[in-house]
Amino acid sequence: MQKTASDKFNEFVFSIDDTIEQLRLSSGLGEMGLDLSIESLDGFEVYLDDINIKISDVIIVNRAAQYLGECLRINYGGKWIISDDQNSSLTFNMPVIIGHNLAGNPFSPIEVVENFAVHRDRGLFKSAISAEFEDFDFGLKPE
Repeated sequence: MQKTASDKFNEFVFSIDDTIEQLRLSSGLGEMGLDLSIESLDGFEVYLDDINIKISDVIIVNRAAQYLGECLRINYGGKWIISDDQNSSLTFNMPVIIGHNLAGNPFSPIEVVENFAVHRDRGLFKSAISAEFEDFDFGLKPE
């Protein structure tokens, strides 16, 4: 029997603690290096670069997304949900975090990790989290 999106989401969320522990052991960064702080993301990116993460490594991408998402959630609040936004083909049926910012936009750690896997831009994780809290003004405010 094929797993539903809901089944996959539940597995994703329920395995977060175990995944973080596995990452601490396998990365050599330990609990101090992967302490779920925003600062820990620099070392985490180095580790992902060192293991040559690829977008096709679905398990590694998911594990990295769990860590990134938990860094956001622990530091800024919010909760994991399964995206039901059918208007967004990128995040539909994927785990995202909501409730962490006033704009109400979901944060998709899987998308951010996939972007890192392709471009290897150090600082991307911190930038992605920072962008969640920027007040964009596109000149559309009434005068």
